[in-house]
Amino acid sequence: LNTYTAEDADDAANDAAGGADTLIRMQMTGSDDLAWSFVKITLSVGDNIYTCSVAAGADCTITQAAGSNDNAWEPGEYIFLSEGTAEICSAQGCNVGISVTNGGYTVAGDTSQMVN
Repeated sequence: LNTYTAEDADDAANDAAGGADTLIRMQMTGSDDLAWSFVKITLSVGDNIYTCSVAAGADCTITQAAGSNDNAWEPGEYIFLSEGTAEICSAQGCNVGISVTNGGYTVAGDTSQMVN
């Protein structure tokens, strides 16, 4: 069973549009690699939903900080979720909802994170 934790990435939200802020740092625990082709991470702020991807051009960008497999989220590996093409969090104290699925199944973990 894989789970994840989330915390503020300690990158102060930028009021300027297109701030490309790093919002959330996440770490996966468990025994299985989660292949990016099956993983879906979405963030929500209010009624807005943003899709995160390792590919450029997404609302939200996933950056891997370590690990030996760039095609998967590995146990113990930290990832960072940053604003991509969307201004997700334009003020400090922004509550961001988090959803992670793998192959359509929910991955247990923190469902929201306050971003300062």
